[in-house]
Order: sequence, then structure tokens, then C-alpha cells
Amino acid sequence: MNDRINLLKTDSDTRLSRIEHELSRVMHSLVFNDEPPPELRDLPFVQFKCMHAIRDHSGKKMAEIAHEMGMRKSALSQVVERLVRRGIVVRIPDPIDRRVVRLELTSEIIAVLEGMRERKRSYLARIVEQMDTDASDRVVQGLAILAETAERHLRVKPA
Repeated sequence: MNDRINLLKTDSDTRLSRIEHELSRVMHSLVFNDEPPPELRDLPFVQFKCMHAIRDHSGKKMAEIAHEMGMRKSALSQVVERLVRRGIVVRIPDPIDRRVVRLELTSEIIAVLEGMRERKRSYLARIVEQMDTDASDRVVQGLAILAETAERHLRVKPA
């Protein structure tokens, strides 16, 4: 019985190692294949994550962004202050309630992010053009399964 358990564990470890290896290859060849633009160079991860949360929820209140990121509003306020000083984020007073602050990316950073997205998309298009339809369909299917499983895991809170 122990041999069977060890065999199953080995198979699971091997699959996990293969997934880690292939994800690492994808990240290196598709995500980290380019130097970040000067505006985003040396951006700490929490600021990078905050910038993307603001991009995805532009015009939302600081409290809403804090909730989305799972941060306290006071902690987010410090991160936002650093992003404001870097020229990445602007605080917009709410026209109805001046106590409320809404967050948006600056137009310059929006243009930088759009440029990055277009370069990545163009690079990815050149790669996908080298695949046959069946291969690209399998990639989409595998990525969808991985994304759905990971998203489901995120929604389950540890006990």
C-alpha cells in the first residue's frame, strides 16, 4: 500500500514539476522577454499590482480599490501616494462628495500600458501564427482550465 501511495505522490510531484517548468518557460518567453519602459522600471510589486487594479477599476473610490486588493485603506493610501509622486496615478475629488477620492491612471501611463500591450499582442500573434489550429486550440483549452481552477481556488478562503 505504501508503494502505491509513494507512486501516486511521485506522479503528482512530477506533474507539478512539469507544470512549474512549462509556466516558467512561458513567463520567460512571453512576459519577461522585454525591458519595462523607463516609467515603470524599478516599480515595486505592490505598486505594480495597485497600478493594474486602478487600471481595471478606473474612477473607483480608494476604499473600493483597497477592497479589491485585499488591503486596508490606510496601507493603500501610502502606495497610492508613491504612485502619485511617480506620475502614474491621479487622485480625483468626487464632484458630489469632496471627502471621497477616486483614482485614475495618468494619460501618459495609459499610453505606456497600451503600447506595452500592443507589443506583447504583436509578439504573441507571431508565435500563434507558427502553430496549427489544433495546437492553438489545445493551448487555449489548457490555459482556460488552469485559469478557471486558479480562480476557483482564489474564491475559496482557507479555514
